[in-house]
Amino acid sequence: MKAEDREEVEKLVSDKISNARLQIAENRINFLLRIGFASLVLFGILVPLWLTRASTERVDNAIQLMEKRFEEIVGKQLRRPSIECFHQNKNLEGQSVDCIVGEFKGISPITIRNNGDGPTHLIDCRLYLGSDELPSKDFGIGRWHLLPDCDESPEYDLAFDYLENGKFVLHPEKSFSFEQGTWSGFKKGTHVKALLKVYYGEPEAKKFQFTINFK
Repeated sequence: MKAEDREEVEKLVSDKISNARLQIAENRINFLLRIGFASLVLFGILVPLWLTRASTERVDNAIQLMEKRFEEIVGKQLRRPSIECFHQNKNLEGQSVDCIVGEFKGISPITIRNNGDGPTHLIDCRLYLGSDELPSKDFGIGRWHLLPDCDESPEYDLAFDYLENGKFVLHPEKSFSFEQGTWSGFKKGTHVKALLKVYYGEPEAKKFQFTINFK
């Protein structure tokens, strides 16, 4: 083979090899570009989805926390105290209660109890007495303070405030007994109608009517 022919063949072979290498390089670049594009697309989909999911979880958690807090607040608002009054373990309403005039334990303890599921506000108690035979001027009933006016007249003649008013709260299932004291100035053998009103934070006071027999 002539030298000229050999050079031409070598040049052709060299060109073929260069073209093949270039094609391979282009294929690799295209492959990498396709992979890169697919990765970008996937990343563009997954990242917003992940962020959306994370954001949604945060929102859901916040909503659940708000709902729980709301239920707690509403639950507390729905809790209410319920006042009952007892004398010798019996409901005071309609009872006939004996009182020994002139003795320290003039009347056995009267107890108020909270049978509800919420605490009371500060408690105020008022006692009313009504009778055709009023006590003498020097009468007294333990730790009860005579009021100048009776807001339950004409059915009742005298009104008293308990000296410990506004000093205690009754929580659910808790009770309080009025302190005993000497009842003086009342005529023995008389029967007096009585009313106990308990103010404990509700719109209406709880009322208990009973009778006192002085002995």
